[in-house]
Amino acid sequence: GGQPLPLTITIEEALAHRAGLGDGFPPLRTSLHLLWLWFLERETHFFFVACRFVERMRPQWAPGTYARYHMISFSWWVYGIVQQFCGLHIGDFVNSEIPTRLDVLGELFIGHVPPSQHNRICPLQAQAYLDTLRDTFTTTYDYVVNARWRQRQEERKAQAIYEGVDLDGGARSTACFEQEGFSKLPSMRQPFEWIFLVRCYLFWFWTILLVNVAESVVMVAFWNARKMKNFCLPSSNAFCSAKAAARLYSCLATDGSVEGHRVYKESTVRALQERIKCNPCVPSPDGPARDTLGFSPWTNIFDGRSPTVISHNSVGGNAVFGDPANGLSVAVIKNWYRPSVTRGGNVNSKVVDTICQIIRDHYKVEHPPSREGGA
Repeated sequence: GGQPLPLTITIEEALAHRAGLGDGFPPLRTSLHLLWLWFLERETHFFFVACRFVERMRPQWAPGTYARYHMISFSWWVYGIVQQFCGLHIGDFVNSEIPTRLDVLGELFIGHVPPSQHNRICPLQAQAYLDTLRDTFTTTYDYVVNARWRQRQEERKAQAIYEGVDLDGGARSTACFEQEGFSKLPSMRQPFEWIFLVRCYLFWFWTILLVNVAESVVMVAFWNARKMKNFCLPSSNAFCSAKAAARLYSCLATDGSVEGHRVYKESTVRALQERIKCNPCVPSPDGPARDTLGFSPWTNIFDGRSPTVISHNSVGGNAVFGDPANGLSVAVIKNWYRPSVTRGGNVNSKVVDTICQIIRDHYKVEHPPSREGGA
């Protein structure tokens, strides 16, 4: 871990990805031990080892002051909290309590899927090769042009200012450079810059393509494995229908209940909604992070959509959101796996815009979430 800090980590900070523990990846020896226990399906021993690892971790920064996605350790946090407070395994608690209250029996599981329900689970599929090539092309273009080329221009201009010369060889004042912006692409008088861009693009295109293919093959095989249906990993293997996910988030968009069945305390939901309105953000590697108690804290999750929307994406491109301003919820569930390198964790904006248009046309909702940021 990081530097020892004599601080207490609260449950709220842990759920909001503000515990200061980073990604929470265990060391190699512990990781191999956990992988072996998962392979043997020794779940109780698995969580014992995982929770002991979390207990020994030290914050890398003061808890509550910085957010970083607890991708791995979040499962162990939630398992330990539920186990201590309820005395129940989180998989048993969720699978027995939540579907009954949502009226979606047989449509929501966190692992521990009964064998009789296995044939109802739609297997993941890797995206088509042409789609992979298209996503790789656009991702590489965005990275090379918007990141690498801009960085090169900044370095070249800084060098020119230091040397007091024009980029093309003539004398140039510092004020001239300060007034200029950045060009989208090199001019025809800069052949060496074009060579740089082409070489950079080819390198990153093939790198990203190989990563995309490898990720798709590994992740599709991993999540289609029988063990993922039997094992419980709270942050990794929820099996549900779009209806179940949407009804769960509808409770967050209203008063904590759905059709008279209470799922959350009303006071808790109202406090969450008010907190999001106040938008008390802290810094994070992905931009400002809201305090949302485990629901996605990242403000850019829906391409700049309303910051009051409570939402969460998942690996591969599934997502669900609840909109308290209009009292509605929407779930996008698919079995087409889109690699994370090509923004696979984000819902295509066209999909969300189509859903919003359906809401406008058929349900007469006045202001559904829009890409421009309206609620």
